[in-house]
Amino acid sequence: YPTENAFDAFISQNGGSTNAYTDCEQTIYHFEVLQEYLDEALDIFAQFFISPLFLPDAVDREIQAIESEFSMNKNSDSNRFEMLLSHTCGKRNHPVAKFPWGNTYSLTRSNNTNLMEELRKFYRTHYYASNMSLVVMGAYTLDELQAHVIKCCSTIPSLFVDSCTNDEAGVNSPPVVTWESLHH
Repeated sequence: YPTENAFDAFISQNGGSTNAYTDCEQTIYHFEVLQEYLDEALDIFAQFFISPLFLPDAVDREIQAIESEFSMNKNSDSNRFEMLLSHTCGKRNHPVAKFPWGNTYSLTRSNNTNLMEELRKFYRTHYYASNMSLVVMGAYTLDELQAHVIKCCSTIPSLFVDSCTNDEAGVNSPPVVTWESLHH
């Protein structure tokens, strides 16, 4: 939005909170705010996907935050299990075989990589309307909520993949994995 941290400041000033986390295959963004500020909050939130800032200083700070989170959690049993699974899954090109976390090394190990360009490329490849789900709850009627979502989110970029495969659309998605396929 117009400035870094404008969304967090708006939410905080209006009785709400925000959070986000990335799991193996998805990122979840969550916010709550007092009812009377929902429309404006939704508009500001949608701008993350319509016109992201991608400020170099913010990316550097995020890398440090990722490193801090990695260092703090790398010895937890659940994370150690994920790392063990990634090392022992048996197939080098399997999605589970990839390093399941980010850290400074994994994000900056190639001096030949322009991290800002890679970030923009990732955004263009994965952050499009048909690849997202949105849940909005409030005391408004369903018609009112829908109208607010349409007004705020209708300009999120679209990539229509209904008539072609993901590879034809330029999106290299990993194959669907079943437990049975892990044993072969």
